[in-house]
Amino acid sequence: MMRGRGGMPLINMAPGMTFQALAGRRQGYAAIRLWGTVGYILVAVAAVGAQPWTAFAGQEAGLAVILRNLTGAGCTSMVLCLGAIISIFSVTLVVMYGQMRILFAMSRDGLLPGVLAKVHPSFRTPWVNTVITGVLCAAAAALFDIEVLGNLTSIGTLAAFAIVCLSVIWLRRTRPDLKRGFMTPFYPITPIAGIVSCAFLITRVEAQVQLFFFYFLIGAVVLYFVYGIWNSKLGRGITVSGHEPPPMDLPHQG
Repeated sequence: MMRGRGGMPLINMAPGMTFQALAGRRQGYAAIRLWGTVGYILVAVAAVGAQPWTAFAGQEAGLAVILRNLTGAGCTSMVLCLGAIISIFSVTLVVMYGQMRILFAMSRDGLLPGVLAKVHPSFRTPWVNTVITGVLCAAAAALFDIEVLGNLTSIGTLAAFAIVCLSVIWLRRTRPDLKRGFMTPFYPITPIAGIVSCAFLITRVEAQVQLFFFYFLIGAVVLYFVYGIWNSKLGRGITVSGHEPPPMDLPHQG
């Protein structure tokens, strides 16, 4: 479930990378979250109603098995499996797109080297981090098992959600005067519940994946204190609105 929902934050992030961000993206994002959550719950309720919950332990492609058992035909489960394969490609593409935009924004803010924010003069895209993201994703797909990659995606998404919840609490205490586009409902219950639930789900991931992510997290923290904190534009009092013209490798022709 987390692998599919991991792409949802990118729906909210992508408009922010344009010059005219979607004014109502917060409402749209909330609606997508709501309907996505309701959809997942309904599917889970239907699945538990179709077979005992104990039957899911160690079962591969549970929904496909249910369809085959209920209909007695293999074609229905085949259609579902085909849709699952297509969704893996679509989620991977969206996550790669989001990663390129994250690198672009962090480079623009000074947290990463400026070369990652360079825009191609013809394609008008951040081509350097596009190449880096593509190469790393291809290498990961070639060297790691899909279950490992799925678990890494899940634990990364959960950690990001927990950090966002923690940031809400931190900013409420340190920057109560900060202008906010929206207010978190039922504060502080909502962010605390988010942190606890994400932390619990992280503990359910296998220990090897947790260890790998822990090393990755340490590397990210080290990178921030070695490079990001010294080059951050915000730390130097430079406000980045996101509407500044990006650096170009060559003057744009035509």
